[in-house]
Amino acid sequence: MDETVELTVRLPVTLQRRVDTIAQALDHPRAWVIERAIESFVELETIKQALAEANAGDFASDAEVDQVFGKWRNRTPHAG
Repeated sequence: MDETVELTVRLPVTLQRRVDTIAQALDHPRAWVIERAIESFVELETIKQALAEANAGDFASDAEVDQVFGKWRNRTPHAG
């Protein structure tokens, strides 16, 4: 399990009530729901950033791709 850190955040009461409703419906604690919501937000933002880079033509060079694949080729035992 990943190391954790305690954070304190301020939420509007209406949002807190919505989170609590979801937590109750899923039979999980409020913290579990909030953690999943933050994970989803971070993943979505990461995807948006990657798409923006791709749309801007910011791709790995052939040499960079070869370097990564070469690293994995050296770790994989050859069949035969």
